[in-house]
Amino acid sequence: MLRESAGISVALSRLHRVTVAFTRAGFEVARVFGVLGLYRLAAPGGYYRELVVEEYASGLPVVNRVASRRYDVVVVAPASSDTVAKIAHGIADNVAVSAASQALKNGIPLVLLPSDAPWVKTTELPCRVRGERCTGCRACIPVCPTGAIVPVEGRVRIDLRYCTGCARCVSACPFSAIRCFERVAVSPSPLDLENLERLERLGVRIARSPSEILAALEELGLCTPRQGSL
Repeated sequence: MLRESAGISVALSRLHRVTVAFTRAGFEVARVFGVLGLYRLAAPGGYYRELVVEEYASGLPVVNRVASRRYDVVVVAPASSDTVAKIAHGIADNVAVSAASQALKNGIPLVLLPSDAPWVKTTELPCRVRGERCTGCRACIPVCPTGAIVPVEGRVRIDLRYCTGCARCVSACPFSAIRCFERVAVSPSPLDLENLERLERLGVRIARSPSEILAALEELGLCTPRQGSL
């Protein structure tokens, strides 16, 4: 639900000052799924309109603002099972869970979009090469703007360290060997469900879909034009 969440961020930025804060892992995933441009559009720079990446700058200023009640709401979307578990058990070792922890401590509404929940039946995969279809023709290599497609043992593979999710390789492959954002079935573990229940008892608003983020914010009076901060 990362790509849908990015669209929600852009929509909210038209009404509010939005700060986007990435963990190191979150930033890499956003790059691979091709949504960094959307998040930069949501937080182009300026007073509280910032995009903070933990790998390149400390998330401490954002966490301190949450602790000082400078934000109207904290939204974690999407939240991996790892993030949900850390919030549920009070572990605050990155900017996302630290911001969530401070929101809970200081009475700031916290909205969470879990990626592992009973109602989440599928998830998306990043761009990948289906080896059984690849003939090694290399037609896809010249179209990749980041050099992420490399030949390996007579075929090609996508190096996700460099992929930006542009999906140009999909149409360039004459054998339909490349797929981007393919949906696959998933199911949560019992531990994932226990952690979600724990967060609900703590008063965290759990969104079942990206659109429910907007519904939760509407309940909080934050989906009308004003100058709040998210």
